[in-house]
Amino acid sequence: MQTTLGILEAVLLILVILVALAVLATAMLALIRLLKSKRGGKRRHDSELDLVHLDKDLADRVHEVRRSLLPEKQRKKFPKEKDDKSYDSTVFVLDFNPGLRAHEVDTLRKEIDIIVQVATPKDEVVVRIDSPGGTVNGYGHAASQLLRVHGAGIPLTICVDEVAASGGYMCAAVADKIVASPFAYIGSIGVVAGMPNFVGLMKKIGIRYVELTAGENKRTLTPFSEPTPQKEAIELERLEAIHNAFKNLIKQRRPNLDIDKVADGNYWLAVDAKELGLVDIIQTSDEYLIEQSKANRRVLKVSCKREKKQISKLLDALD
Repeated sequence: MQTTLGILEAVLLILVILVALAVLATAMLALIRLLKSKRGGKRRHDSELDLVHLDKDLADRVHEVRRSLLPEKQRKKFPKEKDDKSYDSTVFVLDFNPGLRAHEVDTLRKEIDIIVQVATPKDEVVVRIDSPGGTVNGYGHAASQLLRVHGAGIPLTICVDEVAASGGYMCAAVADKIVASPFAYIGSIGVVAGMPNFVGLMKKIGIRYVELTAGENKRTLTPFSEPTPQKEAIELERLEAIHNAFKNLIKQRRPNLDIDKVADGNYWLAVDAKELGLVDIIQTSDEYLIEQSKANRRVLKVSCKREKKQISKLLDALD
């Protein structure tokens, strides 16, 4: 009996410690969010626009190599590259490599804000995407931002060098043209949700979880409540609705695609994805951009960067 009481006391002590840590963590998170809200008005002053002429940078490097291959006497006579070249059009290049929650969409939005005001239908926007996907709302927002380019009448090309899966492919699918390197992963048109469930463990140690809601479907599956067939059915219905919206977006942008054949959650190498209609061209982004440069098009990389102090990086990481 004393041994049993000792175990129960130890368990209760551990629970008290865990609750205290949870309260402390909540207080710290609240303080961090307060600090973020106070510095929120200053964020706009931290952004800066960075423009890189990719075609000129490449031409300068090629020129330097050609010059270095000449005999020393001829190097001095080797003509310099002219800076007054005229272009037929411009290819605006954006890099978008979002994480799980796609917070990078905030920067993408600012870059698109600029481009849709200066680009014309004879220009082109190339977005280099590499992402295995993430949250539905984050990647849905990113896809909506990319659709603004299409809505402005500007050709949109997505280049994938490594992976565009799930939400990553959702973003790629809005393009007028998808270019992918041969061994890039493409597809994973599906939706998944999951969580641990601690009900069995809680029953063993005598913990009862109480939750009150107004609205029978306010909470369905949680880590601390008993899953039921009814709750699982509701969650599955929600996943199916998201999956159908995902498929409808792809069908709108790629009407010739057999969506039922490719929307089972599977993914493929780009060389096989091309046969299925998921991509249009097998090529690296570098090859594609060099082709555009040779076609007398300016290749301009546009990026909005934010100078961050270490405390800012920490606060953003905890967001």
